[in-house]
Amino acid sequence: MFWDVARRVKDEDLFIKDRAIHFLNLLDNPSQLLSWDKVEDCINNTVFYEFEIIDGGEKAHISRQERAWVSNKEVQSSKEIAKYISDGKTFIITNYGYHSRETQELLKVFESEFDVDCAMHAYGGIKGSKSFNIHNDFPPVFIFQIDGETNWKVYKNRVSDLYLPSSYEQKTISDKDLELDIEVLLKPGDALYVPSRCYHCASPDGRRLSISIPCWTKTLNLNKSADRYYYHIQNLDTI
Repeated sequence: MFWDVARRVKDEDLFIKDRAIHFLNLLDNPSQLLSWDKVEDCINNTVFYEFEIIDGGEKAHISRQERAWVSNKEVQSSKEIAKYISDGKTFIITNYGYHSRETQELLKVFESEFDVDCAMHAYGGIKGSKSFNIHNDFPPVFIFQIDGETNWKVYKNRVSDLYLPSSYEQKTISDKDLELDIEVLLKPGDALYVPSRCYHCASPDGRRLSISIPCWTKTLNLNKSADRYYYHIQNLDTI
């Protein structure tokens, strides 16, 4: 289903040109992966999904409570999450990769074609919700725009491997301290590749949905893997 996505990525010579790349129309039907109806499903099923809320560039508090018949964890408040999002705060669904057969299939493509283990996070907001301040991510990341438009900046500067990934949080990173690599406006179906440790930031304008796929090298997840196979009930048609 998504093998053409991997083919277009592999057409870029990332062995010697590991740089930010803007892919136009990389997804033919982005809403099959994420939609506002799917977001509402996740909000109302926090037993299975985990949310983060960004408020002023920082993570906001979400209350947790015990739920009847849920014995292994406290569950986030669906009411608070819905209120945050309705008020214009940005949300992240951190374990969205397990949402559907389609999300699993896209991750399977990346894990089959590259030496990585992947996750998928759903991002979004309404009323011009804001994202993180300038930051970097240790794994390389693919950003897919699903709904609305988002302006992205990726800088040539990278945090050194001499530091832990969180070390940059001890510094105030300013746009004037960095050298711009690319600035692009992502539209539905477009994608952006952000190399490992490169500083970047998003400036959403109005309602938007996107997904990010962080790609961890397999050497960091030895003896761990995700089962992306889609299982069927055998002999169901004979019952």
